[in-house]
Amino acid sequence: MNWVLLFLSYICASLMVGGQWMWKIGVSGESQAVANTGVKWWMDLLRSPWIWSGLFFYILATLFWIYLLKEYRLGIVYPLIIALALLNSTVVAKFFLAEPFTVYNSLGLFLLLGAVVLLTGGS
Repeated sequence: MNWVLLFLSYICASLMVGGQWMWKIGVSGESQAVANTGVKWWMDLLRSPWIWSGLFFYILATLFWIYLLKEYRLGIVYPLIIALALLNSTVVAKFFLAEPFTVYNSLGLFLLLGAVVLLTGGS
């Protein structure tokens, strides 16, 4: 495995998950105060620093993604990014959002990593 590819893919996936984590916090905070519909809810959402921070993370992730697509094959980069994003999101969900982590989660992540090795041809 190319270590530069792995490192840049990890940064890209981490930025994606970080952006989603910020959106989750932004939406959760806003949805507690106001019903999930209506103009006021949308306006409050657009004023949330969490939503804007998440968008900034996504823009950075997109820049990394574009670079990775330019330098490496899609069939290598895409499975790697997805696997790293799933791994990162599971960790964030467990430790930052206090979501449960089960034996099934562990098994799924193990199978996912095996699938990435097979999909990327061990590159």
